[in-house]
Amino acid sequence: MSDVYEVRRIMEKEGPYLPRAATRAPFRTEMTARFEALAEAAANRDPNRERAAEAHFHGLVDERCGNHLLLDVWQQMTQKIQLGFAVCRLTHTPQPDYAENHQLFLKLAIGDDLNAMLEELDAHLLRGLSTIRAALRGVAGRG
Repeated sequence: MSDVYEVRRIMEKEGPYLPRAATRAPFRTEMTARFEALAEAAANRDPNRERAAEAHFHGLVDERCGNHLLLDVWQQMTQKIQLGFAVCRLTHTPQPDYAENHQLFLKLAIGDDLNAMLEELDAHLLRGLSTIRAALRGVAGRG
């Protein structure tokens, strides 16, 4: 999982397409719509929809960047990330508040402060990885 998150961090943080994509009105509109779908799935406590909505939310930049290889890598990583969060659900590991966590991410992703977005990206990914690691430690401790 650490490798997946490191690749994801590099892709999202170093991607030259992020600043360009975030300044376009259609990007902002779509990112907001995807956040609303994620918030609805989280509010309804539907783990399958929630995981799919989260992948859809975070995948927008890769979809819009025009680099098919990055999109393919994102789709492959998404499967592993979703597996990690499924383990979190099954082990009842405490998780960051979905709505709050992603509301800040959305605000910065569609905003104008790239440095703040990149800082939050690191923090966001660390929260996700820490949650998955805690769940896996819990599973290992039971065996």
